[in-house]
Amino acid sequence: MKKKSVYLTIALILIFVVISLIALNIPSTINRKKADAKGKKVKNNLPQGEVVFYTKDNKEITRIIIEVAADDYSRSMGLMFREKLPFSQGMLFIFDNDAIQNFWMKNTPLSLDMIFINKDKKIIKIHKGTKPYSMQSYSSIKPSRYVVEVNTGFSDSFQIKEGDRIDWHIF
Repeated sequence: MKKKSVYLTIALILIFVVISLIALNIPSTINRKKADAKGKKVKNNLPQGEVVFYTKDNKEITRIIIEVAADDYSRSMGLMFREKLPFSQGMLFIFDNDAIQNFWMKNTPLSLDMIFINKDKKIIKIHKGTKPYSMQSYSSIKPSRYVVEVNTGFSDSFQIKEGDRIDWHIF
């Protein structure tokens, strides 16, 4: 009887160890695809695509490779925990409905430009140079359906302004 008890105890300990190892192996940062300007993909499950920025006069300003955050989980993770983001890349957040969107920088070490876009793909608000790790809320102020996050300085470098517009396609 004692032998069965010892084996049961060992089995329970092994199960506990296996479960603990599995739990510890879950990364605090999700393993994401990254893309360079040529569209190379690296280790991620997020869809990728390209965003094109246009002036009010419909002249192309620039293009970037984007990761697409279109579900609750990927939108809630955003660019959190990212230490680097190439200047030619960003993230496109797609929401199901128009609403005042509010973002914050908790767990985000990068300073970003947040570009809020309405359902007609027109830029309605740009927050430049967000503060890393901040709990400050950055709001679209008007209802928006899309948000593009890029490195700080991107909007100024390409003179992207409110009133300009975007379009995109997914690879």
